[in-house]
Amino acid sequence: MAKKFSYKSQKKVNPADYRMPTSMYSTRVSKLKVASIFISLFLVLALIIWPLTNFGKKSFKITFENTDDPLLYEQPVMTNPRFYGVDKNERPYNIVADSAIRQTKDNIALQNINSDMLLQDKSWMTLLSETGDYSTRKNELDLNGSVNLIIDSGYEFFTESAHINLKENMSSGNEAVKVHGPMGILYADGFIIRDGGDNIFFHGNVHLITKP
Repeated sequence: MAKKFSYKSQKKVNPADYRMPTSMYSTRVSKLKVASIFISLFLVLALIIWPLTNFGKKSFKITFENTDDPLLYEQPVMTNPRFYGVDKNERPYNIVADSAIRQTKDNIALQNINSDMLLQDKSWMTLLSETGDYSTRKNELDLNGSVNLIIDSGYEFFTESAHINLKENMSSGNEAVKVHGPMGILYADGFIIRDGGDNIFFHGNVHLITKP
């Protein structure tokens, strides 16, 4: 015998009938805001009072220190920097390097230097070194590591350090130096190139091996 199924029509539900009255909703939101304020105040008071109640006990603390030490910050590296200028007699010079880092406001550390200076007789002197420090305020350049000074007139200097006064167009060194020149090979304990290259002085144990 087949069963009969019947479906009763259901009353259509109106969502508005189940909505919370506006007054009740506003009241609940207000209570939540007040509760959040009290919770925030409680947490602030707990952070203030807790260290006082644990005075003398081992605990951790966080402190903030204001410092102007530039070494604590990573310094940006300049790639292929180029610096240009003129000496007191308006003779140009340039400083070129693979990279540079500004150590202070007036001092820049350079890597793999290749620079040029115009001398009094209109010839050029090329400066090569592994590292160097450039003082922008003093217009001075300190070269270190495999220093090589090449003058167009035929002189080539090999030493480990040299000081270049860019403003005075003067170069000097106080370490052992080997010089290849038109007359032969010269060894000394130091040198000075002054007056825009017109005068070259050697000091210390000077020894010259002339060409045959």
